[in-house]
Amino acid sequence: MAIPSDQGGGIRNGDMHAFAINLREGAFLTWAPPASTLFHKSHQTEEPSRVTQTITLASSSGLSFIGKTNIPCEDANFKQETTISMDRDSHLFYQDIWSPGRVASGEKWAFTSMANQFQLYIEGILVYKENWSLQKENIPLGIGGFMGCDLWLTALAFGPQGEATLETEKRKLTKQGFLLETACLAKGVKILKGLRFDSLTYHLSV
Repeated sequence: MAIPSDQGGGIRNGDMHAFAINLREGAFLTWAPPASTLFHKSHQTEEPSRVTQTITLASSSGLSFIGKTNIPCEDANFKQETTISMDRDSHLFYQDIWSPGRVASGEKWAFTSMANQFQLYIEGILVYKENWSLQKENIPLGIGGFMGCDLWLTALAFGPQGEATLETEKRKLTKQGFLLETACLAKGVKILKGLRFDSLTYHLSV
């Protein structure tokens, strides 16, 4: 298991945080950040703060990426970019959880911009792509967004071990109040989408 740094209390003012995970043949890793990631206020003249994640899985390797919650503070401007390249007989579980802001601080839906770009390749073939951006001016006032949800997530699983982890996480998320839906993608990849409507009872470690 690897417990990475929590970015020293958050990412701010155009910071760029990049890391790569490269698993050799037969290697297995559980990647478990110790805390949620805070994206702090950015000045309007600066480029968005960025988190870039590059993951490569060789034959017969396996990764469980148990992502914590990404939380934008007021006036935050950030983008996360993730690229995963894997072999057809490797195993993967990957999870991202997103929040509209720090509810207790009155910063819900108060960010400037948040964006996510995700690509999953299996043997060089693009199997899944996610590309979305939320802008403060495009969120109707008085509406929570996503039908009022406070948290949303995407999880992907591939291979027997990845699917086993997915089932375990689904049970945990259901107990935490998430509404979940699962589907199958190309190459046997399973995708899990979830919404939660009451973040006050969900433990956000920051």
